[in-house]
Amino acid sequence: MNFTQSAFFVLLAFAIAAVAVTTRGDIRKVIILGCSFVFYGWWDWRFLGLVLVSTTIDFLAGLLIESSRRSDDQHTAKLGLGVAVAANLLILGVFKYFDFFSLSIAAAFGQIGIKVDPVLLHVVCRSAFLFTPFTQ
Repeated sequence: MNFTQSAFFVLLAFAIAAVAVTTRGDIRKVIILGCSFVFYGWWDWRFLGLVLVSTTIDFLAGLLIESSRRSDDQHTAKLGLGVAVAANLLILGVFKYFDFFSLSIAAAFGQIGIKVDPVLLHVVCRSAFLFTPFTQ
């Protein structure tokens, strides 16, 4: 699904209406999360596991940060944030740029006369999909 398809506008209308009629904040969050999963799963359902992993990492990091701030433990809060950012960058690196770097390294070795067969994952992920953890 992309922003020009009619399915997007149907999903958007549903999300806006459902959030508007719901008064409980926790239910609103579930609606928005569910709509996000539908949006990204529409493009390729196989990446929903990746979205779930990323969301879980960010949620757990958020709980750790909140708990650490309540006990005035800034070190643990910063550690939780750092782990979440590092995990999301690792996911981004593997699922978006692994093939690029593998081909680049093989080409660089080829320039100095060393033949290297690149290892390729052949995974294509949308950039917007991979940056969603940073906005959650």
